Amino acid sequence: MSVNELPALVNELPALVDAEWLASTLPEGDIITIDTTVLSVARSGGGVEWRSGRESFEHEHIPGSRFADLLEAFSSPDAQLVFTRPDSHGFQTAARALGIGPDSRVVLYDNAINAFSARLWWLFRSFGHDRVAVLDGGLQAWKAAGHALESGLAAPVDAGIFVAEPRDGFFVERADVLAVVNGELRGTLVCALPPENPEVDSGFRGRPGRIPGSVSVPAADMLSPQTGTLALTTQFDELADQDEPVITYCGGGISASLDAFALTLLGYRNVRVYDGSLNEWVLDVNAPLVVGL
Repeated sequence: MSVNELPALVNELPALVDAEWLASTLPEGDIITIDTTVLSVARSGGGVEWRSGRESFEHEHIPGSRFADLLEAFSSPDAQLVFTRPDSHGFQTAARALGIGPDSRVVLYDNAINAFSARLWWLFRSFGHDRVAVLDGGLQAWKAAGHALESGLAAPVDAGIFVAEPRDGFFVERADVLAVVNGELRGTLVCALPPENPEVDSGFRGRPGRIPGSVSVPAADMLSPQTGTLALTTQFDELADQDEPVITYCGGGISASLDAFALTLLGYRNVRVYDGSLNEWVLDVNAPLVVGL
């Protein structure tokens, strides 16, 4: 699938743009590029520790970019679980701090697999802003194309006047997922994690496994190994009906957002992210898990 085949959401801004499109459009002056990088560091006991990508941003970024802190500003400060989505006030405050208003055209990128970019894309749309895109291949694609970089702090910006307008239909809670598992609600569960490692998963979350009945579509498997860009082919073939409710999940709602983003690009119209994902699911000792998919 090429970028030109993707549907435009609003004002001719497609959901996915490539480096050449961005390089040619930036001179128009109305594109806000935002680096969404979050760094992961392996823990000795399994799992990862998340760290702000601000240092990475200051080392190199697309010229004129701003940095979005998904660990703090774009997550709920009071939640038990990392990356829990913010409320309307929290999101509005964070968006305004980046200079974003209702007419802003926003392009998101990170320096990994674009799962964090997809996460913020999903959040923007859930709070009423469709003028947002993801840079295919992220910072690595920009660099591979030979485009300029800059380093240092982001330039100060005037506060924006973004107004968060929450929409239904983007997220589900644990009770909704359990209802699907029990056959009380119609839907397909899609796991965006790589194949499990029981020893690592057990040490990280207390018990290994995935939610019963899940279809496996690891987020990283949707990327071209050569370029890091999205390569959507047959990954979702098990989900034949594009009107069928689909719930994506992972560890903490990040890779799940990339799966949800990809499904949206492919035309699926009833996609939601389980925000708490496995980090929340395993806290309930009665929540069912299966090893293997």
